[in-house]
Amino acid sequence: MIFSRMKLLLAPMIFLGIAGCFWIFPAVCVQGFGDGLQLCAQSLLPALFPFFVISTLLLESPAAFWLAMPLRPLCRLLGLRSSKAPLLLLLGWLGGYTALAAGLAQCCQQQELSPKEAGRLLAAGTVCSPGFTAAVGGLMLGRPVLGVMLYACQLAAGLVCGLALRWLCPQNESSFCDFSAQPAPTPQGLAGAIGSAVQNSLQVCGSVVFFRMVLALGDQILFTPLSRAVLAGLLEISSGCRSWAALAGTAALRGCCGSMSILSLSVWCQLKALSHARYSLGALALTRPLQLVLSQAFLCIAVHIFPQDISAAAFVNRPFIVYRRLPGDRALLLFLFCCLVLDRLEKASLYKKSRKFYNK
Repeated sequence: MIFSRMKLLLAPMIFLGIAGCFWIFPAVCVQGFGDGLQLCAQSLLPALFPFFVISTLLLESPAAFWLAMPLRPLCRLLGLRSSKAPLLLLLGWLGGYTALAAGLAQCCQQQELSPKEAGRLLAAGTVCSPGFTAAVGGLMLGRPVLGVMLYACQLAAGLVCGLALRWLCPQNESSFCDFSAQPAPTPQGLAGAIGSAVQNSLQVCGSVVFFRMVLALGDQILFTPLSRAVLAGLLEISSGCRSWAALAGTAALRGCCGSMSILSLSVWCQLKALSHARYSLGALALTRPLQLVLSQAFLCIAVHIFPQDISAAAFVNRPFIVYRRLPGDRALLLFLFCCLVLDRLEKASLYKKSRKFYNK
């Protein structure tokens, strides 16, 4: 009760203070807004939007069941019994937390995943994408192998958190919903997948732009590099990794690992928006402290086994995401080819099912 009252009192005061800073420092806010838009246009949207579309189509395709078949024993070990859990875990490992959060909301809407399973899967599979960790290691820290270490430590810590969550909060058979008795929604198709990807991309970019503006205001108040790195890591994950990398040395590597573990307020807002209130983030919040401790411990072991020199000072001024653009006609043909392959796989699977039913 006391915490709720303090939250009701402090939240409006904080928001009013931020709004006042926006009015006092308009030039700084414009600069932060421009930086956020540039980050979204050059890095986030080219990476997230196609993956949102493809992941939606994969989750609707019956043929995608075989893609994540090797992960099924691991999901059983984590206590995840849904048939879509292995594919969702694979999407989270390849596309990062945004793809996983959007996929969980889609499966909960289509009644293929229970909210408890969704929360546990989010806690076990929430990692930064391999492209992001590679950029942090190669462009910010100066060693590509450090990006591999960061990604491996995230995966290992996430799996341990998933196992700990199963041990702390065991699920009974009655906690799983009977989806067989409920009608399955109509698949969205390509048009629905594109519309859903547009909405999810805008929500992610909105969070990034807002916290970039808040971070630009914070840079006017804080003067030490360490305090700026801490604030950046708490507000926005990419800015946090970049600020920590500017410190160089062991602090840079551990700071980037910590920023990826606590995620930042921007990422939490993105996850809340992408969940569409279909599952809770409580399990993820419960395991984040353990994730932070485990990732730091695994990173210490990895650096001890594979020692690396960190020369981040010469790399922090470079773009933190590497991207290449195909010509428009080639990109369009490649996208249409992928859509055609997915459509053919889905039709072939439905045809086989209809023949089996007819033979019976």
